[in-house]
Amino acid sequence: MSRFWMLAAIVASGVFLTNCAKAEPPEAMEEAATVQGDEGSAEFPTERAPEEFGDPGMSGRLAFISTFTERLRSGAAVADMMAPTFFFVYAEQHECAGYTTGFEPSMPASDIDTRFMFPATFAWDGGDCDVPPDTNMVLPFHLSDTVSSWDRIDIEAVDANYTVFSLMDPGRHDYVLLNTEPSGDTYEITQIDYRWEHR
Repeated sequence: MSRFWMLAAIVASGVFLTNCAKAEPPEAMEEAATVQGDEGSAEFPTERAPEEFGDPGMSGRLAFISTFTERLRSGAAVADMMAPTFFFVYAEQHECAGYTTGFEPSMPASDIDTRFMFPATFAWDGGDCDVPPDTNMVLPFHLSDTVSSWDRIDIEAVDANYTVFSLMDPGRHDYVLLNTEPSGDTYEITQIDYRWEHR
Protein backbone atom coordinates (compact mmCIF):
# COMPACT_ATOMS: atom_id res chain seq x y z
CA MET A 1 0.00 0.00 0.00
CA SER A 2 1.09 3.56 -0.59
CA ARG A 3 2.05 5.82 2.28
CA PHE A 4 -0.08 8.81 3.24
CA TRP A 5 0.26 12.19 4.99
CA MET A 6 0.37 11.73 8.76
CA LEU A 7 -2.51 13.22 10.72
CA ALA A 8 -2.50 11.43 14.03
CA ALA A 9 -0.55 8.68 15.78
CA ILE A 10 -1.82 6.42 18.55
CA VAL A 11 0.66 4.13 20.25
CA ALA A 12 -1.12 1.70 22.54
CA SER A 13 0.27 -1.80 22.81
CA GLY A 14 1.04 -1.96 19.10
CA VAL A 15 -1.86 0.09 17.71
CA PHE A 16 -0.95 3.10 15.55
CA LEU A 17 -3.25 5.64 13.89
CA THR A 18 -2.11 7.74 10.94
CA ASN A 19 -4.09 9.52 8.26
CA CYS A 20 -3.58 10.54 4.69
CA ALA A 21 -5.13 12.30 1.76
CA LYS A 22 -4.11 10.68 -1.50
CA ALA A 23 -3.90 13.78 -3.65
CA GLU A 24 -3.98 16.58 -1.11
CA PRO A 25 -1.01 18.91 -0.58
CA PRO A 26 0.33 19.18 2.98
CA GLU A 27 -1.16 22.63 3.50
CA ALA A 28 -4.63 21.21 2.86
CA MET A 29 -4.38 18.89 5.83
CA GLU A 30 -5.05 19.69 9.46
CA GLU A 31 -2.27 19.84 12.05
CA ALA A 32 -1.06 16.52 13.38
CA ALA A 33 -2.21 15.30 16.78
CA THR A 34 -0.73 12.57 18.92
CA VAL A 35 -2.41 10.54 21.64
CA GLN A 36 -0.21 8.36 23.84
CA GLY A 37 -1.72 5.17 25.17
CA ASP A 38 -0.86 3.30 28.35
CA GLU A 39 2.08 1.21 27.16
CA GLY A 40 2.13 -0.80 30.37
CA SER A 41 -1.37 -2.12 29.93
CA ALA A 42 -2.46 -4.99 27.71
CA GLU A 43 -6.10 -3.90 28.00
CA PHE A 44 -7.60 -1.40 25.58
CA PRO A 45 -10.21 1.23 26.48
CA THR A 46 -13.56 0.56 24.85
CA GLU A 47 -14.19 4.21 24.04
CA ARG A 48 -12.10 7.22 23.00
CA ALA A 49 -13.44 10.74 23.33
CA PRO A 50 -13.41 12.92 20.19
CA GLU A 51 -11.53 15.66 22.06
CA GLU A 52 -8.52 13.33 22.25
CA PHE A 53 -7.90 14.02 18.57
CA GLY A 54 -6.61 17.25 17.11
CA ASP A 55 -8.81 17.57 14.00
CA PRO A 56 -12.08 19.26 15.08
CA GLY A 57 -13.93 18.28 11.89
CA MET A 58 -13.03 14.61 11.87
CA SER A 59 -12.39 13.86 15.53
CA GLY A 60 -15.62 11.89 15.94
CA ARG A 61 -14.83 9.59 13.05
CA LEU A 62 -11.23 9.16 14.23
CA ALA A 63 -12.42 8.28 17.72
CA PHE A 64 -14.90 5.78 16.28
CA ILE A 65 -12.35 3.95 14.13
CA SER A 66 -9.81 3.94 16.96
CA THR A 67 -12.33 2.35 19.32
CA PHE A 68 -13.32 -0.21 16.69
CA THR A 69 -9.69 -1.21 16.17
CA GLU A 70 -8.92 -1.41 19.89
CA ARG A 71 -11.89 -3.72 20.38
CA LEU A 72 -10.69 -5.97 17.55
CA ARG A 73 -7.21 -6.07 19.02
CA SER A 74 -8.51 -7.10 22.44
CA GLY A 75 -11.10 -9.56 21.15
CA ALA A 76 -14.08 -7.49 22.30
CA ALA A 77 -17.37 -7.50 20.37
CA VAL A 78 -17.82 -4.93 17.59
CA ALA A 79 -21.25 -5.89 16.21
CA ASP A 80 -22.80 -2.81 17.80
CA MET A 81 -20.47 -0.63 15.70
CA MET A 82 -21.59 -2.25 12.43
CA ALA A 83 -24.45 -1.35 10.12
CA PRO A 84 -27.39 -3.79 10.54
CA THR A 85 -26.06 -5.56 7.44
CA PHE A 86 -22.66 -4.99 5.86
CA PHE A 87 -20.85 -5.83 2.62
CA PHE A 88 -17.88 -8.21 2.92
CA VAL A 89 -15.19 -8.51 0.23
CA TYR A 90 -12.26 -10.94 0.14
CA ALA A 91 -9.38 -10.67 -2.36
CA GLU A 92 -6.18 -12.70 -2.14
CA GLN A 93 -3.40 -12.31 -4.70
CA HIS A 94 -1.16 -15.36 -5.24
CA GLU A 95 2.45 -15.44 -6.38
CA CYS A 96 1.52 -17.33 -9.57
CA ALA A 97 -0.70 -14.53 -10.93
CA GLY A 98 -3.71 -16.24 -9.42
CA TYR A 99 -6.48 -14.69 -7.34
CA THR A 100 -8.99 -15.92 -4.80
CA THR A 101 -11.96 -13.58 -4.53
CA GLY A 102 -15.31 -13.66 -2.82
CA PHE A 103 -17.97 -11.46 -1.34
CA GLU A 104 -21.17 -11.39 0.69
CA PRO A 105 -23.36 -8.38 -0.08
CA SER A 106 -25.60 -8.47 2.99
CA MET A 107 -24.09 -10.03 6.10
CA PRO A 108 -25.81 -9.56 9.48
CA ALA A 109 -23.83 -7.39 11.89
CA SER A 110 -23.77 -10.21 14.46
CA ASP A 111 -21.64 -12.34 12.11
CA ILE A 112 -18.65 -10.03 12.46
CA ASP A 113 -17.90 -11.32 15.97
CA THR A 114 -17.91 -14.94 14.80
CA ARG A 115 -16.07 -17.19 12.36
CA PHE A 116 -18.28 -16.98 9.28
CA MET A 117 -18.17 -18.69 5.87
CA PHE A 118 -18.38 -17.06 2.44
CA PRO A 119 -18.29 -18.29 -1.18
CA ALA A 120 -15.08 -17.68 -3.13
CA THR A 121 -13.61 -18.37 -6.56
CA PHE A 122 -10.05 -19.07 -7.68
CA ALA A 123 -8.89 -17.65 -11.02
CA TRP A 124 -5.43 -17.44 -12.59
CA ASP A 125 -3.55 -15.83 -15.47
CA GLY A 126 -0.28 -17.79 -15.33
CA GLY A 127 0.49 -21.39 -16.14
CA ASP A 128 2.41 -22.23 -12.96
CA CYS A 129 -0.44 -21.94 -10.46
CA ASP A 130 -1.35 -24.77 -8.14
CA VAL A 131 -4.99 -24.84 -9.19
CA PRO A 132 -7.40 -26.40 -6.67
CA PRO A 133 -9.58 -29.30 -7.88
CA ASP A 134 -12.65 -27.11 -7.52
CA THR A 135 -12.14 -23.40 -8.25
CA ASN A 136 -15.40 -22.59 -6.45
CA MET A 137 -15.07 -22.95 -2.70
CA VAL A 138 -16.37 -21.84 0.68
CA LEU A 139 -13.83 -20.18 2.97
CA PRO A 140 -13.86 -19.19 6.66
CA PHE A 141 -13.03 -15.74 8.01
CA HIS A 142 -12.83 -14.22 11.50
CA LEU A 143 -11.94 -10.52 11.61
CA SER A 144 -10.90 -10.25 15.26
CA ASP A 145 -8.79 -13.42 15.14
CA THR A 146 -7.05 -12.11 12.02
CA VAL A 147 -6.26 -8.61 13.30
CA SER A 148 -5.41 -9.59 16.89
CA SER A 149 -2.66 -11.89 15.63
CA TRP A 150 -0.76 -8.99 14.04
CA ASP A 151 2.30 -7.62 15.82
CA ARG A 152 1.07 -4.06 15.35
CA ILE A 153 -1.81 -2.26 13.66
CA ASP A 154 -1.40 0.89 11.58
CA ILE A 155 -4.63 2.76 10.84
CA GLU A 156 -4.67 5.05 7.82
CA ALA A 157 -7.49 7.11 6.33
CA VAL A 158 -7.50 6.26 2.65
CA ASP A 159 -9.43 9.33 1.53
CA ALA A 160 -9.52 12.99 2.52
CA ASN A 161 -13.14 12.65 3.71
CA TYR A 162 -12.22 10.06 6.34
CA THR A 163 -14.78 7.56 5.09
CA VAL A 164 -12.45 4.61 4.32
CA PHE A 165 -9.73 3.40 6.69
CA SER A 166 -7.10 0.71 6.27
CA LEU A 167 -5.80 -1.52 9.07
CA MET A 168 -2.43 -3.10 8.42
CA ASP A 169 0.70 -4.52 9.96
CA PRO A 170 3.64 -3.16 7.89
CA GLY A 171 5.41 -6.50 8.23
CA ARG A 172 2.59 -8.46 6.62
CA HIS A 173 1.05 -8.81 3.15
CA ASP A 174 -2.59 -8.57 4.23
CA TYR A 175 -4.69 -5.61 5.31
CA VAL A 176 -8.30 -4.64 6.02
CA LEU A 177 -10.34 -1.77 4.57
CA LEU A 178 -13.24 -0.35 6.58
CA ASN A 179 -15.95 1.85 5.04
CA THR A 180 -17.67 4.14 7.55
CA GLU A 181 -20.90 6.13 7.30
CA PRO A 182 -22.67 8.49 9.72
CA SER A 183 -25.35 6.87 11.87
CA GLY A 184 -27.24 9.21 14.18
CA ASP A 185 -24.71 10.96 16.39
CA THR A 186 -22.00 8.36 15.69
CA TYR A 187 -20.81 6.18 12.79
CA GLU A 188 -21.08 2.59 11.58
CA ILE A 189 -19.06 0.19 9.45
CA THR A 190 -20.89 -0.55 6.19
CA GLN A 191 -18.26 -2.56 4.31
CA ILE A 192 -15.19 -4.64 5.21
CA ASP A 193 -12.59 -5.68 2.64
CA TYR A 194 -9.87 -8.19 3.46
CA ARG A 195 -6.99 -8.14 0.98
CA TRP A 196 -3.75 -10.03 0.60
CA GLU A 197 -1.24 -8.58 -1.85
CA HIS A 198 1.78 -10.56 -3.04
CA ARG A 199 4.76 -8.18 -2.88
